[in-house]
Amino acid sequence: MIFSPYYDELLVHISDRRGGVSPKPYDSLNLALHVGDDPKNVLQNRTILSEKLGFNLQNLIYMEQTHSNNVERIYDPSINKIENCDALITDMKNIPLMVMVADCVPILFYDPSKNVIGVAHAGRNGTFLEISKQTVNRMKKEFETDPSDLKVLI
Repeated sequence: MIFSPYYDELLVHISDRRGGVSPKPYDSLNLALHVGDDPKNVLQNRTILSEKLGFNLQNLIYMEQTHSNNVERIYDPSINKIENCDALITDMKNIPLMVMVADCVPILFYDPSKNVIGVAHAGRNGTFLEISKQTVNRMKKEFETDPSDLKVLI
């Protein structure tokens, strides 16, 4: 599924398990390196996704999600894996941010006035630790985002 709610300059994609190469029990479009799937399969699945959506795989930023309220700003697109965090924010263009969920909730943030995006992984613990509030606060601090300008997709 590809959609950009209200904004042509924003690409949002929610993947499902179809269209990849991973065997059961990861079948088939597993994008997570931390679940025991063969890393070669995960890389091939990420390549399939990048080609389908038209982004440079080298720019894909993902998190080692830890069910925390840690928010990291992306300054350097060459660092693809961000350790120990559950939200990413950036004002860099053409830098895809990935949040992975199973039974947790992905939250996407967009400030069209500042051209800033963010993603958060909201599990039970992260929700209790106010990951959404922490993400908004960090966007305010880093980019002077006005929360009333934010568009949020849950």
